[in-house]
Amino acid sequence: MGRPKALLPWPGAFLPGGFPGLTSGATGGGATSEKTAAVPPIEPALELRIEPPMEPPTEPPNEPVVRVLAQTLAAAGLSPVFVVLGHARKEVAAALAGLPFPIEPVKNPAWRSGMLSSVKAGIRAVSRRPEAEWAVLTLVDQPFLTPALIRRLVEAAEAPTAPGAPPPAAVAPADPARCREDRFGHPVLLSRRLFPEILEERPRAPEDEDRGARRVLARHRAAIRLVPADARELVTLETPADYDRARRHPMADPPSRPLTTTR
Repeated sequence: MGRPKALLPWPGAFLPGGFPGLTSGATGGGATSEKTAAVPPIEPALELRIEPPMEPPTEPPNEPVVRVLAQTLAAAGLSPVFVVLGHARKEVAAALAGLPFPIEPVKNPAWRSGMLSSVKAGIRAVSRRPEAEWAVLTLVDQPFLTPALIRRLVEAAEAPTAPGAPPPAAVAPADPARCREDRFGHPVLLSRRLFPEILEERPRAPEDEDRGARRVLARHRAAIRLVPADARELVTLETPADYDRARRHPMADPPSRPLTTTR
C-alpha cells in the first residue's frame, strides 16, 4: 500500500444499517413534480414568509480505518478489543485514543517478520484471560465489515454440535464464490484449543510468515464451520487502487480478483 493501512482515512465512524458514513436506509434524491395552479389574487393582509435556506448535509469526518474497525468490533459486543501494534505503533495507538470502550494495545516487536508474528502476539494476549474461550481474528483493512456478520459468527460458534461430532475449532465467513471453492475469509473465530498450536507454529518457508494462522487452520479444516456472508463484507484493501475504488464507489461490486482468503 505504501503507507500504514491502519491509518488510511475512511469516511466516518460505523453507522448501523449500511456503508460507514451513510445513515440507515439512505437513498439517492428523486425528482418531484407539482401541478400548475392559477395564481390567486394578492390580498392586502397577505404575509410574505421567507424560509431560511436549508443547510447542506454535513459530511461525516474521516477517521482512520483502524478506529472504524475497532468501533465495528465493539458494536458487535466484543470486549476488550486487542490491537496488535507494529509499524507506526505510536500513530496507530493515538488513532484509537478516546474510544468509549476497552482497547488493549499489544506490542509486536517482531512485526517485520510477517503476519504470523502479529497473530501470535494477539493470541498470546487473549490467552492470558482464562475466561476467553474464543478469539476473533480480524484484519485491519476490512472497512465494510459489519457487527451483524461478527454476531452471526459468534452465534454459529455457540450453536449446538451434532451428536458425536466434535465442537468447531474455528468459525469463518464465506460468500457464495468462496463456498464453491472451499475457501473462507476473515474475521475468523478461533477456539481456545487452537491457541497452543498457533503459538507453537513455526514457518517452514519464508512465505509462511505472511500466511498467519492459515497452516494451522488447514490442519483443522474439517472442524471449521462456515457462515454465509456477503462478498462486500469480506473485501480487503490490498492496493491503492482498491482503497481509491472503495472510497469513491462504496456501493460498487467488489473486485473480481482473488481477495485475502484462507484455504
